[in-house]
Amino acid sequence: MRSGSGARVRAGAGLRRALPADDADELTWLRFRQEDVISLAQASRHLSRKAIRHRVESGRWRQVHRAVFVTHSGPVDLEQFRWIAVLAAGPHAVLGGLSVAQAGGLRGFRTRDRPVAAGVGTP
Repeated sequence: MRSGSGARVRAGAGLRRALPADDADELTWLRFRQEDVISLAQASRHLSRKAIRHRVESGRWRQVHRAVFVTHSGPVDLEQFRWIAVLAAGPHAVLGGLSVAQAGGLRGFRTRDRPVAAGVGTP
């Protein structure tokens, strides 16, 4: 499906997110797959340290962990918190338990209030 701007749109869980253009670079697709959250190692494969630092200093990106970035300046949502946790934990980390069940679509249960990561904000 395409929106009025020509960007393809993915619909899911009532949310709409624009798909990257067919000719988008690898970094754009990586950001899309990981909900706009990337590790320093991933970013470094596509950008110089200076380019990464510029994006953070200019406010285009936020550093939410010593080696993890959110590649926008808006609020961080639950899916992004999950990516932050996995990327911060290292290359062999995965979601588990209730987190993976929620990510897979489990609904109809109450969750406890969760703490907010320092400096990240609320989803």
